[in-house]
Amino acid sequence: MSDKDFKDLLNAPKKFKEGKSYTATNVVFLVNYEGDSYVVKKPRSIPIADAVYTLEDKLFFGTRKPSTTESRFRREVEMLQKMDGKNMPKLIAYDDSNWVLVREHLSENFRGLEDGKRESVLEQGLEALSEIYGTYGPLGDAHVKNLLVRGNGDVCWTGISGIFEDEHIWKSDLLKFIYSTWCVTKDEELTKYSAELVAQKEKGLAVHLPERSSFFQRVAWWGSNRIPLLDDSLYHEVRQILK
Repeated sequence: MSDKDFKDLLNAPKKFKEGKSYTATNVVFLVNYEGDSYVVKKPRSIPIADAVYTLEDKLFFGTRKPSTTESRFRREVEMLQKMDGKNMPKLIAYDDSNWVLVREHLSENFRGLEDGKRESVLEQGLEALSEIYGTYGPLGDAHVKNLLVRGNGDVCWTGISGIFEDEHIWKSDLLKFIYSTWCVTKDEELTKYSAELVAQKEKGLAVHLPERSSFFQRVAWWGSNRIPLLDDSLYHEVRQILK
């Protein structure tokens, strides 16, 4: 927590808003407060997204559990406090009476990186993911769009937005890491590189991928992870890497 008084920001965050909001399970937006930029995160007024994502996830590992706004908020605060700025943005301030959270603003994200930087960020991102699991526990949404880079080059994860079962969440996060690489970049070589990195961490993930014998299986698997279908040749190559 910062020494600065964030009471005004916590009470009326939209008063300091800059730019557009990103809306999913939560509403996330940039603010300028007393000359500094921060990210504000607060729950949607109608929290339907978590229920939808939980239902979708039943088609895959079923790792996401139904949860309340309060439980998700408390988990995120606890996780950011535990990580204390390592592998995740720093927690700046929060108010659990209205579930508003203020965190460090990191301006560079994976989507905006130059091609030459993406390999390194994937490497660091996977290591950071391992450290998060070792220090705190499940992340739950290891989509590479949630990778941010500090000015000093440190890679951080966001995407703490749900409550998850522990049994399969590590494998689920690894698979999402690979296929979201394709979702964001549409780069076959980078996607295969992502799979190679994951294969060094976890053997035998291919067993969790359908062999494409059924169109319904394919659509169900991809739909549950909100990521697009790969073409057959790339899917086959990724599956071979993960055996």
